[in-house]
Amino acid sequence: MDWSILKPTSMQDWPSVDARVELSPKMDGKGNDSCLFVLPVKPEYSIVSKLEDGTKLCCSVSDSSVFVPYRETEEATEYFCGNYPNQQIVRVLKNQP
Repeated sequence: MDWSILKPTSMQDWPSVDARVELSPKMDGKGNDSCLFVLPVKPEYSIVSKLEDGTKLCCSVSDSSVFVPYRETEEATEYFCGNYPNQQIVRVLKNQP
């Protein structure tokens, strides 16, 4: 089965990536796992998902797949997480301090 049929029509040409690789919490300046590097676009608040194995992700993921569509812009990578009615778009800036 081609999983692209589950993507919204406007995102059919977006490739998919494993959210466990790209959107797992990262160490912040204090040595804590943090999702501060992920900027919520829509909705405008942070969502942290927890998988069955305890893995935390810095976006809303559906129960059926951790593969999320993404697209590159000049300044960021945008990820389309979750699925209807719990969609979320998050952005990771390319030039982070």
